[in-house]
Amino acid sequence: HSSRAPAAVPCTFVARHRLDRPFTSALLHRSPFYCTRDTMADRSIDISRMPLEQLGQLKKQMEQELEAMQNHAQQLQAALDRYTVSRTSLHTITPEKEGTPLMVPLTGSMYIRGELGATSTVLVDIGTGYFVEKNHEQAGDFFDRKIRLVKENMAQVAMGMSNKQKNLETITIVMQQRISEAAQREPSGGLRGLDLNPDA
Repeated sequence: HSSRAPAAVPCTFVARHRLDRPFTSALLHRSPFYCTRDTMADRSIDISRMPLEQLGQLKKQMEQELEAMQNHAQQLQAALDRYTVSRTSLHTITPEKEGTPLMVPLTGSMYIRGELGATSTVLVDIGTGYFVEKNHEQAGDFFDRKIRLVKENMAQVAMGMSNKQKNLETITIVMQQRISEAAQREPSGGLRGLDLNPDA
């Protein structure tokens, strides 16, 4: 016979009766490059006095930090999408749908037949495999808080990315000036091996 199982809700909450199978949760991770302030200003770095080789190393570091922040921003966007879908899907769990046949996800590609159980409460995945039983109002408040938190994090990361991009552009300009000055002094091309755009 069909088991009484949770609704196949697309994200972080399921109906009260569920299989003993953890669902993926949206976890927020802070990036080591999360700072929104000007990194070079914080370190009091005068790049106009730095050797060209050291500028190249700093440029590479800035590129790595910017890439890490971009990855973090993508993770936050994915978390926001999941929480938003969950908040919207909460409205579909109604008493009229109790006993509705459904396919219960065991993994991303494996499902079993089941029925929607009691709809008065849901189990909210709060991360690391832990679930908390909440009524619809409590679950909605939970998702609203998470959505606000993610949006605040996204705004701060975006600001940090903007500052990091400005720093990177400044370093690139200074390096170009240095190379141009050096090329005028050494027309033989002693700096031929230096590439300002290694990924191009």
